[in-house]
Amino acid sequence: MIKFDLDELKLGMILHVRTYAFVGRSIRKVLSCRGKNPVWGNHDAMILRNNCEWAVGESEPMKAKFTPLSEYESRVNAGKCELKVYDIVEATNIERQEAAEYWKATVLGTPYDFMAFPRLFLKNWVMDVFDTDVGWEWAHWCTEGVAHGWDRGAGKVVWGKKNPTPWTTEKRVGTTLVDVTDKVIKEV
Repeated sequence: MIKFDLDELKLGMILHVRTYAFVGRSIRKVLSCRGKNPVWGNHDAMILRNNCEWAVGESEPMKAKFTPLSEYESRVNAGKCELKVYDIVEATNIERQEAAEYWKATVLGTPYDFMAFPRLFLKNWVMDVFDTDVGWEWAHWCTEGVAHGWDRGAGKVVWGKKNPTPWTTEKRVGTTLVDVTDKVIKEV
């Protein structure tokens, strides 16, 4: 059984998720680029406050929403997913607040960016040779919404890429992201 250590949470931390359902496995397979680059996770979200409670801000079908932390604890404890938590290197409290507020103001409630999937799939299979945006500008997929919070809201380049995916998130660990899973998630 796991539990989040609420005393260790900080605004803007990244929840990196590995699910076992068909969609999650499919996303990892596509991102793994024909099996050459094994990808651990298939979903990214941001740790935020909603009505003074810690929550997860995430873009999922059908729209971007808040999910209670307890929901993720239940999913892990039921064997439906695994979690990692990443923090942004050298993020200030002001930058954390700006990233969180930007996500709430511009991502929360927006539609899920279904249009991005076929284009991300194509870009992945042709090795990302085209430097163009994919999907709809007014909608967000998971990593895109989180990255916009940090890149546009806080002015802090974390992903450094137009079309970030969970694989991009994993590649940033050790540079702009640090794994804090062991501090934030405790076995109980």
